[in-house]
Amino acid sequence: MKKIFSIIIAVIMCGAIVAYSLLGLDFSDDSDVEVLRVYNWEEYISESDDNKIEWSDYISGDYELFKDDEYIDLVYLFESYCREVLHRNVRVEYSTFGTNENMYNELNLSKKEVGGRVSYSYDLVCPSEYMLLKMMREDMLEPLSDSSDRSDVSVYDQNSSEYIRSLFKGLKIRAEDGTEKRIYDYATCYMWGTMGYVYNPELVDAEAAKHWSLLWDDRYTGGGTIKDSVRDSYILALGYVYKEELDQLKQKYEKGEISSADYNAALTEVYNRTDEESVDKAGKVLTSLKDRLYGYEVDSGKKDMAQGKILINFAWSGDAVYTMDFAEEMSDGEVLLEYAVPEEGSNIFFDGWAMPKGANKELARLFINFLSRPESAALNMNYIGYTSSIAGEYMFENAVDWYGTYLLLDSDETDEEAVQLDGKYYSEVYFGDLDEDVKNSLMVSDGVYKLKLPEYDDEDNVVGFTEEEVGIFATDLSYFFNTVPEGEGYTDYVMYTVDTGRQCETQYPGLEVINRCTVMKCFSDDEIRSLNNMWETSKVGDASLGKLLLAIGIVILIIVAFAVIIVLYRKDVIKHVNTHKNLKLISTEEIENL
Repeated sequence: MKKIFSIIIAVIMCGAIVAYSLLGLDFSDDSDVEVLRVYNWEEYISESDDNKIEWSDYISGDYELFKDDEYIDLVYLFESYCREVLHRNVRVEYSTFGTNENMYNELNLSKKEVGGRVSYSYDLVCPSEYMLLKMMREDMLEPLSDSSDRSDVSVYDQNSSEYIRSLFKGLKIRAEDGTEKRIYDYATCYMWGTMGYVYNPELVDAEAAKHWSLLWDDRYTGGGTIKDSVRDSYILALGYVYKEELDQLKQKYEKGEISSADYNAALTEVYNRTDEESVDKAGKVLTSLKDRLYGYEVDSGKKDMAQGKILINFAWSGDAVYTMDFAEEMSDGEVLLEYAVPEEGSNIFFDGWAMPKGANKELARLFINFLSRPESAALNMNYIGYTSSIAGEYMFENAVDWYGTYLLLDSDETDEEAVQLDGKYYSEVYFGDLDEDVKNSLMVSDGVYKLKLPEYDDEDNVVGFTEEEVGIFATDLSYFFNTVPEGEGYTDYVMYTVDTGRQCETQYPGLEVINRCTVMKCFSDDEIRSLNNMWETSKVGDASLGKLLLAIGIVILIIVAFAVIIVLYRKDVIKHVNTHKNLKLISTEEIENL
């Protein structure tokens, strides 16, 4: 018996070893596992069920990024980095939310208070700027750094855009205890962007798309969507309502009568108005827009636009990039959508990492710093479509690889990287790397050049070229890609591209666009109630007098009919039969005799 028992144990052990080997099962002690609980937006990090790459494989260079449209699972890569580099067993419990409000409510439902110390169910969350300000006001967040030199978030500080950090320093709120707090001290920027219109330039007037009035244009009735979100759609409404005032501000700025800072401050005041008159005016124009729309949406507009169901989509810039990519892919390059930030001004938004009270701050900062590595940021941005706050040379080269204009120049066999086509050698060069003499030799007219534009196969190998005369657009993006203030070490970053109004300009808007974009404030509870009431009313729309009278008439008829039934019942005109009196209990014996 003992022998049989020993054999059974041996078989079980062998099975366990085989399972561990073949299936990757881990029966080790979990007592050393450190858990990081992350709460992020849906589809807001590079993820893949198939590409869970180990850190050692990733840094070896054996894995080719983005090959065959495959992406790395960044959460798994972080766990592997912790194992291989830090020798720590970290597991990320990664959850997602759909709206800022859902995230906020979930946090508050999990709130615990023990011994006067408050804690929540997550170590790291990623709200938008207004929700960050609200959480700061309510003292829900841990300070970003425990040290005055911010050494514990140094990777973020070294690699993030100086422009973004400066904006974060300027965003403040007065907390409930009366102290003034800056977002810069409580959050790092993850992704950012603008709001505007995605449209089909073949079917929509490009000049009209430069203004918020586009959706009120009779030519496009039933062809557009807006966000089912009061904060976002309120921006659109205010831009339409105060167009004349906003146009006057723009003219003063263009004439040099006011500085860019004063212009932006004036825009910020207009787009944050919540007085009774502004809310009422916004409500009326949104009500008038209701019957002109295809509908309201939060996420479906991307595919509706790409599939041609609609002509115009009021969108966040990151979603606009996704939409343009998707439409181009579905149509084999035939449908080229564009994106415009209206000239009256718009919203600039941020999503940032923050640590709720009671968080494991060390692990949370480790994750923030990992995501702030340029390699991680590029992975994320190329997967998501939104613009990372991480800047510098690596990120600029990543943008150039995606959007920059490349051309072929005559070369010879001594160039190791030369491409051979039909017996001739060519070198592939980014237009921005050409010296002025070469640029001038290729120029046909001001801003127009005759170039050999390379053609690529599915693996990005040059297989041919077309010789065309194309306009080259230069956009100075130094304001964003520099990680230091102007002065020593400041670098010129200029993007040269043949496209305007498309992905590059959407992800990386120039200063002209940025100067007319403003951040919406964190509204008070009273302001939110006022806006919500306006929003719900605007979606219902105005009922005509005839419809109102009809509804009242139907209600009166129902009440009269009910009263008549009661009267007839009481006068015994309608017979009432109590079926219970007609029931009789039948015994089992009686049933058998039936």
